[in-house]
Amino acid sequence: MGMICESVLSEFKELLSMCGGPNEKLRANYLLQQIIILPDAPSERIIGLRTTRKLALKNKIVYGTADYWYAPTLTANRAFVRTISQTGMSLYTIEHRPRALTGD
Repeated sequence: MGMICESVLSEFKELLSMCGGPNEKLRANYLLQQIIILPDAPSERIIGLRTTRKLALKNKIVYGTADYWYAPTLTANRAFVRTISQTGMSLYTIEHRPRALTGD
């Protein structure tokens, strides 16, 4: 079963309402019924990193919440993962290619 943190859920719903077509909205609603919604709870090791342009607070909250729960993050944000690795830390991530909503 998948998990999503509240900040990602909020951003996803906003993006879906602006750009998603009727079929995408149906699929999204089905998906959201299948996953657990977690409060934002970033790990101390991630949230403790200095916030910079490359280590934005929003991303630290998202990836840090997954880190707190020892859960993988499904991501297309290779830049953030690379920046974290440059600090000497590693994250449990599953990378995918970026995809845009199609309006379908």
